[in-house]
Amino acid sequence: MIVTVRLYEELNDVLPVEQRKRAFSHELPEDSTVSALLNSLRIPVERVELALVNGRSVNPSCLLQDNDYVSLFPVFESIDIGPLVRFRSFPLRSPKFLTDRTADALGEKLRQKGYDVHQEANMDDAELAEVADREGRILLSVRIGLGPSAGVARALSVPDGDPEVQLAHLLDRLSLG
Repeated sequence: MIVTVRLYEELNDVLPVEQRKRAFSHELPEDSTVSALLNSLRIPVERVELALVNGRSVNPSCLLQDNDYVSLFPVFESIDIGPLVRFRSFPLRSPKFLTDRTADALGEKLRQKGYDVHQEANMDDAELAEVADREGRILLSVRIGLGPSAGVARALSVPDGDPEVQLAHLLDRLSLG
């Protein structure tokens, strides 16, 4: 049987360059499940938060059929998809943060609220990007432009100014409040 597969964000890392960030055909034995598809693609189940088959949220034991369209997503950082998740009993989302020198006060506020925050005042942009990606952290900065173009997979620009306003902005933006 042939299914069409589309992987999102860092799940693409397992694919050859020509298949990344686009839909591709994948052959599987009859009666294969989403879990079998993941195994055939060498994607650990733990890295997938949401699987859609023909637009419907499914669990790993969902039986696939010929011509199904399968979309696989990693952890969602910006939105709470808890009500949509059928893939596991809980969302993977557990945001961890990295702040540069421009967002230190915000980092303290987040830490006081119980979030995992790594504060780093003395790193250059390349070092910040490396730490954020290696540790799966969201880089927070007042500086605009510290995002994908700077080599950072997960980054958010926060408004300059009052840390309480920054905190409210961030909690709202990430649906954490």
